[in-house]
Amino acid sequence: MNKSVKYTAGAIINSYAIVFFSQNKVLGVLLLLVSFLNPIAGATGLGCVLLSIALVSIMGYDKESIRIGFYSFNPLLLGIGFGTFYAVNAAFFAWIIIACIIATMLSVTLAVSLSKKGLPLLSLPFVITFWLLLLAVNSIYHMGLEQRHSAVLNEINNLGEGSAYIPRGY
Repeated sequence: MNKSVKYTAGAIINSYAIVFFSQNKVLGVLLLLVSFLNPIAGATGLGCVLLSIALVSIMGYDKESIRIGFYSFNPLLLGIGFGTFYAVNAAFFAWIIIACIIATMLSVTLAVSLSKKGLPLLSLPFVITFWLLLLAVNSIYHMGLEQRHSAVLNEINNLGEGSAYIPRGY
C-alpha cells in the first residue's frame, strides 16, 4: 500500500476513534461504518474529514497531530450534524465546504491557544461553527438550506398544538 494512502486512511480512522478519546483502529472503523446508517450524514462526515485532512496537510501542520485525527474530528462532528439536519441541494454543498473550513481553522487556532493555557480542545470548534451556521441559516435572509424532516425537530417545534414540523417547500 502506498505510504500516503496508508497515512491518510489511518488519519481518517483515527478521526472517528478520537471522538471517544481513543486511538483504537477497530473502534474507528466501527464508528465509520455506523455513521453510514444515515448515508447522507455518513458521507458528509467523511467528506469533511477528507477536506480537513487535505487542508491541514497542504498548510503544513504537524503530521503527527494530523495522523491522530486531532484537527479533523471536529469537522467530522460538524459533517454528521449537518448531514442529519439539512436536505441535500446546491446550497448544502457550498455551506458544508465553508463550514468545514471554518471548523478546521478553529480547531487549529484554538488548539494552539488553549494548549498554551493547558486546556483541552474537545468539541469547541464544532459547537462554535454549528451554532454560527444555525444562526446564519435561520436568519431573516433565506440562505438556501432546507431542513430535513426530523423527529427531533418535530419534538423541538411541537408546542402542544398538534401540528408536526414541516420544512419550507413542503
